[in-house]
Amino acid sequence: MPLNSDAIVNGRLTKKDRGPDNQFVSCFLEMSRRELFSFDKTVPGNFADTGYRLISRPACPVNLKSLPGNILSLLKSAFINNEMPETFDISDFGD
Repeated sequence: MPLNSDAIVNGRLTKKDRGPDNQFVSCFLEMSRRELFSFDKTVPGNFADTGYRLISRPACPVNLKSLPGNILSLLKSAFINNEMPETFDISDFGD
């Protein structure tokens, strides 16, 4: 996907999370500039931990209604009874 958006870093990340010169965050930002939410393991290296935390997100996320029909159908199939919410609360994806 081409770069076509600004990205926002999760404000809950600490300086330690961000790494020196934000090197850790840079690859996540690149993905968010391609309209993708970027997550990472909450506890890296702990395979028993299934938690993920939001690292960055697009400044202007894609609207579900603007997706091509085949992509929207695929997303709907991931939800029980094809009942996909119209919006998602970004706070649901925090750490």
